[in-house]
Amino acid sequence: MSHYTMTCPECSSDVTLAARRLLVRVDEGTSTGGELVFRCLMCDATVALPVDAETVAVLVTGGVTFLALSERPAEHPESPGGG
Repeated sequence: MSHYTMTCPECSSDVTLAARRLLVRVDEGTSTGGELVFRCLMCDATVALPVDAETVAVLVTGGVTFLALSERPAEHPESPGGG
């Protein structure tokens, strides 16, 4: 299993985590990159680091969970009574 080392922006600690403990979050409207989300083992903060598209590809190939966020149009339920 792949492991990755990041620096926590909250406490400046270097944290090494297995791929299964990371999440790559990407907005489907942009293809320029996304965020790497993880929980710091030192300060217990949940943080998101910006990553470029190439890094997203490397992380996903290495087994990191991928989450694509997209805007969906609001669904309008039919009004009760039909009219």
